[in-house]
Amino acid sequence: MIKNKLLTRRQYIVLDCIQIIKGRPRMIRSQLDKQRDKNSVHFTLGLTGYRRRIDVSRQELETLHLPLLKEVEELYRRHDGRFVVFLSGPPGCGKTTLAKMWEALSKRGCFATRVQSLPMDGFHYSNGVLSSRTTNVDGETVPLCRVKGAPESFDIDEIELNLEKLHEGKGVMWPEYDRRTHDPVPNAIPVIHKGIVVVEGNYLLLDRPRWRKLRKWADLGIFTECPEEIARSNLVSRHQKGGKTLEQAINHYKFNDLRNRRTVLKYRKGIDILIKMKTNEKLASYSWVTIPKKV
Repeated sequence: MIKNKLLTRRQYIVLDCIQIIKGRPRMIRSQLDKQRDKNSVHFTLGLTGYRRRIDVSRQELETLHLPLLKEVEELYRRHDGRFVVFLSGPPGCGKTTLAKMWEALSKRGCFATRVQSLPMDGFHYSNGVLSSRTTNVDGETVPLCRVKGAPESFDIDEIELNLEKLHEGKGVMWPEYDRRTHDPVPNAIPVIHKGIVVVEGNYLLLDRPRWRKLRKWADLGIFTECPEEIARSNLVSRHQKGGKTLEQAINHYKFNDLRNRRTVLKYRKGIDILIKMKTNEKLASYSWVTIPKKV
């Protein structure tokens, strides 16, 4: 226990990165303390198909990410093997970025427990399958590829099969979605056998037929929400990076993404922790929806 309370914010960041190794305290020299900018920390994240640099304020790290992950780590210590976390929420609310940043924090030595992010997007049906099938939208039959990203465009049987393997501690090779080719890549990510596994996707906490049964394979459910204007901006920008014109991106948002957003918000269930984002695209707070069980 460190008794000196007159610590700077910079020192608290370093203290958050203490690990206990072989029963002895050891200070891990975190990259967080190397940053020249005293007000923010920089991350370059490898997202699906591209890399993105983000800046996170130290205040947000200290009041949200580090405390939240330490609480999750405490729950993990009561388990053996993998601790599976579902990170869900509407499209465009930053789930992939959030999960990747948590993974980066663990790699920087801020936690004794390893964190790995696993995207659900790799379970999309291939473009070939989507083009060969149809679905019903507002009474009209349309090609399934027209609503790519909706719940019916995912191979839910494969999702459940792999989640069951995760939960049971079996070896898993996870698929990945490539935003350059717009197709899933099978067996792209070897999954760790021990640690916190954050599976992120829109529909993991969806209370709808077939989807609701997935919740039993997770140890914790986290839901993130953001204002609609932030999601719209993020998604239109993403679609443009994928090759769409501005008009095409806006139309795609209105027909696909907005519909999916309403579905996720209306039918969410199984949430343990709720994360809310401010209108300036900064995460504001997190809170427990359910009380974690004591053992």
